[in-house]
Amino acid sequence: MKISKKIQVERRSLAEQLYESIKDLILSGEIKAGQRIPEEALAGKFKVSRTPVREAVRRLDEYGIVKIIPRSYAEVVGITEAEATEVVQVRRQLEILSVSLLAAKASQEDIKVLKRLSEQCKKFFKENNKSKVFETDSKLHLEIALRSGNSVLFQTLERLDAKIQLIRLMHCNSPDKIEANLLFHDEIIKALKNNNINESVNLIKKHIK
Repeated sequence: MKISKKIQVERRSLAEQLYESIKDLILSGEIKAGQRIPEEALAGKFKVSRTPVREAVRRLDEYGIVKIIPRSYAEVVGITEAEATEVVQVRRQLEILSVSLLAAKASQEDIKVLKRLSEQCKKFFKENNKSKVFETDSKLHLEIALRSGNSVLFQTLERLDAKIQLIRLMHCNSPDKIEANLLFHDEIIKALKNNNINESVNLIKKHIK
């Protein structure tokens, strides 16, 4: 029983690592929208069997960035311009509510955590690690929603995250655009620190368009 349990834990750990690695390949643009996930090649690249690769791909399907074609293959999800527009419209309103709620009550601890995430975004940008910039950008926005105190708001934004990442790949993948977006973070955090609801809302409207 002990041996069996140990193997199961190691397999989960391996699948988790592969999940992050394959997600990085997608968010960096190395595997593009509409392309098949090359399970055999990935198994060779990471020197593992195809089983943990498939487990990782299944998790990416649950997240929403990969689509599994039953009994066939898996591919990176694409998103149309029309769908992207609809997602941004919904996200914008959710983010306005998010900053409004947090600005009314932001604590020093809230600001400390948000500043740390903002600095991590800048660090990954300097390292030219686009996938980590995108992931950390999402963490920052989700942290604002979490700390707003509205669990439904947080859960709704969390469910949209995969599509938001796909939109970033479509429209925010040049260094200039990424850097411009990151500059908004410090301004938004400053407005939250000052409990300035109007300024927080105005900044988030400019940030998400």
